[in-house]
Amino acid sequence: MEIPLLGLDVPTWLVIALTSLILLYKYLMSSFNDMYALGLPGPKAYPIVGTFYRATQIGIGAADLENIKKYGKVYAAHMGSKTTIVVGDTELAKHILVKDFKYFTNRRKIGVIEKPIDKMMTIIDDDEWRNMRNATTPAFSGARLRRTTSDINVCAGQLVKNMGALADGGEPFLVKTYTGSFSADLIARVAFGVDIDSQSDPDHPFVKHMNRLLDFSIMKNPMFFIMVFLPFLAPFCRKMGMRCFNKEGIDYFAQIVQQAIEERKKESTQRNDFLQLMLNAKEFQPSNEESSDLQQRQPLTDDEILSNCITFFFAAYGTIGDTMSLILFALAEHPEVQEKMLEEIHDVLHGDPQNCSYDQIKEMTYLDMVVHECMRLYPALQIIDRVCSQDVTINGVKFPKDVVVNIPVWAIQMDPDNYPEPEKFIPERFSPEKKAEMNAYHWLPFGYGPRSCLGMRLALLEMKIALVHLVSNFKIQLSEPGQKVTRNNFTGTPVD
Repeated sequence: MEIPLLGLDVPTWLVIALTSLILLYKYLMSSFNDMYALGLPGPKAYPIVGTFYRATQIGIGAADLENIKKYGKVYAAHMGSKTTIVVGDTELAKHILVKDFKYFTNRRKIGVIEKPIDKMMTIIDDDEWRNMRNATTPAFSGARLRRTTSDINVCAGQLVKNMGALADGGEPFLVKTYTGSFSADLIARVAFGVDIDSQSDPDHPFVKHMNRLLDFSIMKNPMFFIMVFLPFLAPFCRKMGMRCFNKEGIDYFAQIVQQAIEERKKESTQRNDFLQLMLNAKEFQPSNEESSDLQQRQPLTDDEILSNCITFFFAAYGTIGDTMSLILFALAEHPEVQEKMLEEIHDVLHGDPQNCSYDQIKEMTYLDMVVHECMRLYPALQIIDRVCSQDVTINGVKFPKDVVVNIPVWAIQMDPDNYPEPEKFIPERFSPEKKAEMNAYHWLPFGYGPRSCLGMRLALLEMKIALVHLVSNFKIQLSEPGQKVTRNNFTGTPVD
């Protein structure tokens, strides 16, 4: 059948197809009305990708910085089907993260996360989140951190042994592989009392499954693209068996946790690690290290324990392994910094790095400066997101209920207004004197405020002890002169 159109006989199917495309385009464009209603400047939005198209070309952080230069430090965006206000103004960020936290308590959710990781502290809301946060906070107290140093030294010693064998072979190698295995062994040992020894086996199932779970490539897992940009298709895709996270990998880590729990039930004495703290929280046994305002209010459920034990694996593995590889890259690029670090290590440890203590690490101010500067250049966290719980106006900016607020970590840390010559590696930016004068919201790799990364102190301690071992034993060099870091446009993780 054909339909007369402007004197031409056009096939009915073509008319229907064109009409459907026009209606779909209008529907998709109408989703941007809320963004334009904010009255803020911002980049043009396009169907499906919104304003995210530039990030696919140059990366999330670089796109944020480009937009800040063009539209100002507060601008409107539409990212992943959600109207978003990007806040690169650190005074306003202070309100979002701390001063007016009551309006911005919860994080954005991308689709529905399947069991057994649907109770992760990173995605639960309000009182449920507060109870979980308060139950787990004592795991990262100073007293507990001191007790972890012996385990960290053991894992760092194995890392030195493995890298020494590779160095003796004279061939270049991908350092991320080995810092990742170090991270895996450390998490299992410190948090769960389990010795997996993945450093001795680069193909260990722990590392294999973790790398698969943390690979957010759209090509390998199109469900991520669907949940971010086409969420209305997600229910249909789930019925077709598509998942955000690889089921085999999730089941593997769930089994590790469940086996560790069963072993604990057989033991007559209690350990002092993350898993034991979670088990005590199930029995509603508040830690003696908790202050009254941080005490747990409700016992944890089995689902909450399992979800957050698995989360501990996720959060620590990528942060520690990837960040360490980037710090080693920076040291290889700057041998003078490496030499200065070595001098400080010798002064504090008197030539013996094997049993580096918590207090000795605190003495190493230059080491701290190097780690802070590396995490400024290469933050593991690209953006911090929050959801506004009610209409509120702060410093003249209107935040409507349910709007997503993004704080662009990398863009803030690379803003020349915050750091002169931001592309240069200058550890002295973080000397004790300068840190005392610095705006705390100019350095946000772990977030800030009540919902910042709970494991920050542990992560820094683990990386610093490992760096002490490595710098004490090796001269770190690039495999090729002029080598550059390539990072994933979406996650910021180093690419092989």
